[in-house]
Amino acid sequence: MGLSVIGIWMTVVDCQNHYRIIQWAETSKQ
Repeated sequence: MGLSVIGIWMTVVDCQNHYRIIQWAETSKQ
């Protein structure tokens, strides 16, 4: 159970990191 919670948390963090990278790429284009 603890492992699945960590897995979900890591997935959420990974999605947030992808979103920040996309945002940074968009702002650096301008």
